[in-house]
Amino acid sequence: SFQTRFQRRWETHPVATSAAVGFGAWALAVLLYFSWVLMLPENRYRWLDFVVQCRDPFCRTLNETILYYRIAVPAFAYLLRIPPHAAFAIQYIALVWTLALAFWLVAKKTAPATGLWFALGLALTYMVACVNARPGLPDSVTHLAAAFCMAPIAPGAYVPLVFIGALNDERMLLALPFVLFWKFPDLLENKT
Repeated sequence: SFQTRFQRRWETHPVATSAAVGFGAWALAVLLYFSWVLMLPENRYRWLDFVVQCRDPFCRTLNETILYYRIAVPAFAYLLRIPPHAAFAIQYIALVWTLALAFWLVAKKTAPATGLWFALGLALTYMVACVNARPGLPDSVTHLAAAFCMAPIAPGAYVPLVFIGALNDERMLLALPFVLFWKFPDLLENKT
């Protein structure tokens, strides 16, 4: 059966399986939600501001002032000298990695089939659809930082991950309680 073959593949190649699931879930979201109409210049939500920020992360002549504080991805592109139009790829790469990591985390805790359904379900949410359809919205970098916080990492890695996630989008702070409950599921259990 598919479930048995998928289980064996997961056991022998967990990283490759996670990457394939992440890419496949993202491809499903592209197939179902992506619209080329959104790529027309008049529909590009934050495209121009993102390009300007990739040239100068501290630019203050943006259309949306909230972007003054969302500088993680533009700063990363600027420091690595990634051309502004190529920097759009960062949001999609982070999206695939987030889906792959979400699959891996759930598959490790439950079963690979559950992780697959979780990743496919996650790919159909606004979290993925919005980033897919709107170039210049690198929210997926924040989602990736939150997912890494849920992975088994060294304690010293939390601070830079939260810092990067928060400099990219304030929703990183909303993700922290969920990270805590993932890491410590008995946190609120009454032990009296």
